[in-house]
Amino acid sequence: MKMYLLARRFGVVAMSFALASCTTTPVEFNNKPSAVSKAALCKTALETQDPAFQFQLVAEVNDAA
Repeated sequence: MKMYLLARRFGVVAMSFALASCTTTPVEFNNKPSAVSKAALCKTALETQDPAFQFQLVAEVNDAA
C-alpha cells in the first residue's frame, strides 16, 4: 500500500512539472505560432488573463485542428 501511494505521489509531481513547462509567452507565440505545441496553446489559453492573447491562442488551436 505504501508503494502505491508513493508511486501515485511521484506521478502527480511529474505531471505537475510537465504541465508547468507547457506554456508559451506572447513573444514566443508571435515569433512563430505554428512552432508552439497544441498542449502549450491550450494550457496558456486557460491560464492567461489577457483576452486578446487568449483569442489569438484559441484561433491558432482552431486553425491547427
